[in-house]
Amino acid sequence: MKKLILFFLFIPVISNGQILNIFTKYYFRNEIIRMYSKDCKKNNYELSIHDNRDTLVIEVKGVERIILKCTFHSWDKTCDYQELRFFCNPCVETHKADILGYKPCRWKKISENRYLSKYSSQTEMEILTQKTLDPCLIVIFKFIDEPRKKYRKRYNSL
Repeated sequence: MKKLILFFLFIPVISNGQILNIFTKYYFRNEIIRMYSKDCKKNNYELSIHDNRDTLVIEVKGVERIILKCTFHSWDKTCDYQELRFFCNPCVETHKADILGYKPCRWKKISENRYLSKYSSQTEMEILTQKTLDPCLIVIFKFIDEPRKKYRKRYNSL
């Protein structure tokens, strides 16, 4: 059953040869490390992993530089917060379009830079753009632990 849930909730967003994943809700630390290690090895990208008890930081240097930061629930060890930092000014608009256009999330706009996914993903996303600074794009995903009815009411009101 868990594998079936993971299959449907794995959200790959392909952009410029990189695979960007939204890990909030059902992913564990070891799964995230394994996925990034496999993708980096396959694409011959440089990978560095910094892991302590509650935070995982992965840096990928390939076509562009990306830093992934995840924190995990203390009670079930799943990812509850994910931050992606991009260091490629020309790529900003492409990344934003790819992430916002990913249909399984069906992002709805909450405010100028915040979005809410449909209930099956239970994720709020914030997109921060800095045109002249590095990182030039920061995307934050937060797991929203709300009852289905309350979450859907909020989502449908947008």
